[in-house]
Amino acid sequence: DQKKLTEAEEMYRRALALDDKYVSAYIGLGNVLYDQKKLTEAEEMYRRALALDDKYVNAYIGLGNVLYDQKKLTEAEEMYRRALALDDKYVNAYNNLGIVL
Repeated sequence: DQKKLTEAEEMYRRALALDDKYVSAYIGLGNVLYDQKKLTEAEEMYRRALALDDKYVNAYIGLGNVLYDQKKLTEAEEMYRRALALDDKYVNAYNNLGIVL
């Protein structure tokens, strides 16, 4: 529900105000923004997370989902492939890659 998403967004933003290197908070905020259809902001959060640490599979998946929704299919495919390079057992990455292809 929208109220819970708004509360979650506020919490993640507070966490990032305290620690702007908190990768999981960027990913969580990206997820919340994605759920709110704020794709540009979500993309920015996933990219910030990956700039801090490029080993987070969920950041690649989230970014891939945003890019897919923006009809940037080649870029989305690349994000799913990067996720699989980190974890070749991640079922959602295979599923999302299959949808893109």
